[in-house]
Amino acid sequence: KAAAAAAAAATASSTAALWGYCDAAMPPLVTSPLRAILWCLALTFLPHFLRVPMVLKLKGRYNNLMPRTHQVNKNDNKEQPDLVKMIQRATAAHANSWEAFAYFSFSCLTAHVLKLDAQVASSLCTLFLVLRFAYVLLYIVGTSEWIGVVRSLVWVGALVASVRLSVLALAQAGL
Repeated sequence: KAAAAAAAAATASSTAALWGYCDAAMPPLVTSPLRAILWCLALTFLPHFLRVPMVLKLKGRYNNLMPRTHQVNKNDNKEQPDLVKMIQRATAAHANSWEAFAYFSFSCLTAHVLKLDAQVASSLCTLFLVLRFAYVLLYIVGTSEWIGVVRSLVWVGALVASVRLSVLALAQAGL
């Protein structure tokens, strides 16, 4: 029993050393700033992976030599305009996710380096990731004005969570 407990403690401390000061104490579905960067990267590719089945439905195959040609075909736009618009929204969500990844990564690294309070950092990172997930889904399926408004509000919420992460880390460090 003692050996198992020592092994578990060593694993927990090595995990904390690898992922950050606050990761060892985090409950499920909550993440440290460094892990949040990885989750955000995964979310960045979510719209792209959701787009692939749409392209397959539209074209019957995926042209890996020219993967972006599905966006500008006039015949597809006439035959299945709703699907083409959804593919275009998925492409736009993918591009927007890269933009969000840049500023969120900066916020996470700031929080990690300046050792923002673990619970605060974890809560803001998790909030950002949940909002970004919702944003991607709303962007892709958003066919009405009110969904666009909700999507914009979700985007603002994620931006505020990311900025707050940086501002609180800087304030805690006295900068």
